[in-house]
Amino acid sequence: MLPDNYTIDREVTQEERFNESMIINSAHCDETSQRSSECLFSTKTLFRYFMLQCLLDAEPIPSDNDNLIELFRTKLSVSEQGIYEFKTNYTADQAVLFYTKYGFIYKEINEALRSINIDYLLRFRFVLKDIYNQLTHLMAVKPTDEATNVYRGQYIHFYEIFDLFNSFKQRVPTIINSFFSTSLDRQVSLGFLKAGSERNSSITSVPVLFTITIQKQDVSSDSPFADISQYSTIR
Repeated sequence: MLPDNYTIDREVTQEERFNESMIINSAHCDETSQRSSECLFSTKTLFRYFMLQCLLDAEPIPSDNDNLIELFRTKLSVSEQGIYEFKTNYTADQAVLFYTKYGFIYKEINEALRSINIDYLLRFRFVLKDIYNQLTHLMAVKPTDEATNVYRGQYIHFYEIFDLFNSFKQRVPTIINSFFSTSLDRQVSLGFLKAGSERNSSITSVPVLFTITIQKQDVSSDSPFADISQYSTIR
């Protein structure tokens, strides 16, 4: 998703969002290590793919909303005000807005996607489906098929740099297991790197500026992208 400019929202600062850990799966295989990379066709990668397809294809049930609100209350300690706003105002066509506005949605969805937390993903499944459908629609109505450059500044572990380099060298796909926020403004992303350096003291993490060229004709329908700047709370 490609919001253009960034501010502090109600739950999570944009600096935290850009510097949150990113799980990368590449075709570089090391089944015995604890790295976040894995074989593209490993059991874990295939399981994640088919599980998400099942979640997206599943029909909604009347208890979906109540099950998610129960999670908010019992495990995520969401404030009653936040729960009230979700119950009162959430609709499918505002999925991106709620995703960008509330940390208890943004953080938990991405953590569940990275860790394959089945319980959380089942409860968030209708929100995931709504986000996916909204991104798919926005991508479909994108007026031009011209290539677009987007940027992301982030501190990541050195072994992820190694995996990315190997993937690039071998020309194999790289899979990111969560929503990937970027900016159309290179200076904004560099600003996040500078801000992150003031609080990142780990010797194993290094600053990286991702420059990504995307074009609609090259994107799989399983992984839609869109400029959400007009549809989010981030301005």
